[in-house]
Amino acid sequence: MSRSHLAGALALYSELHDGRPLDLPRRWLYRLAGERLGVVVLDISGRVVGAAFYGFSRRDLREGRVHSSFSGVHPSHRGRGLATELRRSAILHFHANGVRGYSARISVDNAASLKPSLRLGFRIIERYRDPSSGEQRCYLVCDFATDYFTEGQLAKDKLGRAAQAPEVEAQAQALTTDRQRNAAS
Repeated sequence: MSRSHLAGALALYSELHDGRPLDLPRRWLYRLAGERLGVVVLDISGRVVGAAFYGFSRRDLREGRVHSSFSGVHPSHRGRGLATELRRSAILHFHANGVRGYSARISVDNAASLKPSLRLGFRIIERYRDPSSGEQRCYLVCDFATDYFTEGQLAKDKLGRAAQAPEVEAQAQALTTDRQRNAAS
C-alpha cells in the first residue's frame, strides 16, 4: 500500500467499524511501514474499496507468520472476490519476502471471510469465544510451503483445492450451525 492510499484505507477501516478510527499506534505503524504491511484494492476511479493491514504478535513471530489485523471491502464492492484477492496478494508478497505463513482470526458467523480463507488453504487451528465481544471465533493459519496452492498448481492438480470446495462449504456451514446452537442455549 503506497502512502498515498493510506488515508483511503484508514477511512474504509473507520467506515466499516461504525466510525471508530484505527488505534494511534497502528496508524503510525502503517504510516511508516504501510508499503510492507498493507494491501489495498482500488476502484476504476482510484478510490480505496478494499484494504488489509498486517502485523506480528508474539505467537506469529515465534512461528514465522504474519497476522491479518484487518481485512475489509466496501459493502458496494462485496461478492466480487476482492477479499480473496487481498489475501492472495498478501500471501504472495509475504512469501516472496521470507515470511513462512499467515494467520487470521475470523468470527464463526463471517462466512464471507471464512469460505475464501479455507479455499486458499487456511486451516482452523483453534476455536474460542472472544472474551471482549463474546463472539465465537476461529484462529486460522496458512503455511505457504504446505497449505497454499497457486492457480498454476491447482490447474495441474485436478483433485486439489477445487475438489475440496464441498468440504470447505460443509466446514463453514458446520461452524455457523455450531454458533447458532450455542446462541440458542
